Amino acid sequence: MTNIIPSQIVAGDTLNFCRSLSDYQAADGYQISYKLVNTAAVIEFSGADQGGGEWLFDIKPSTTESWQSGKFTWYEIATKGPDRFTLASGNTEIKPDPTAAHDTRSYAQKMLDAVEALLQKKATKDQQNYAINGRSLTRYSVEDLIALRDKFKAEVAQEKQRQDLENGLGTNKIIRTRL
Repeated sequence: MTNIIPSQIVAGDTLNFCRSLSDYQAADGYQISYKLVNTAAVIEFSGADQGGGEWLFDIKPSTTESWQSGKFTWYEIATKGPDRFTLASGNTEIKPDPTAAHDTRSYAQKMLDAVEALLQKKATKDQQNYAINGRSLTRYSVEDLIALRDKFKAEVAQEKQRQDLENGLGTNKIIRTRL
């Protein structure tokens, strides 16, 4: 068990951790909960008092499987009657359930695919009306589409490089030294 919300949570996995908060004991009337918030969702769960200010958070897969993926800000909250105290906050990312069907492409990859399909005149009806930055692809000139394609290609390349580094695969950049 960890002592804080992990930086990444996988939907459908068990989330289990313990918090030591001696100033906020259930015997004194406190309840400890967490809220995970982003623009699309609010997720809330409470801890179970273990005595002496120890709080156990044991969230089962049947609960986390419905959690929406995305980046969230979390807040640790103590309540006592009508009073509320924000004790800590941080960031976490909920990853999609790997056993559930979902589109694994990033936003940049989705946009790159849509722009390239339009440029190749193989766009589906939905792609022909795809909105980017509040503008429809059907209103873009070929030059604008090429510029967008180049922008999203660069973003996708950066994402791939970041992922490779996270996976220990290094970088494709040449580092030159002089002795």
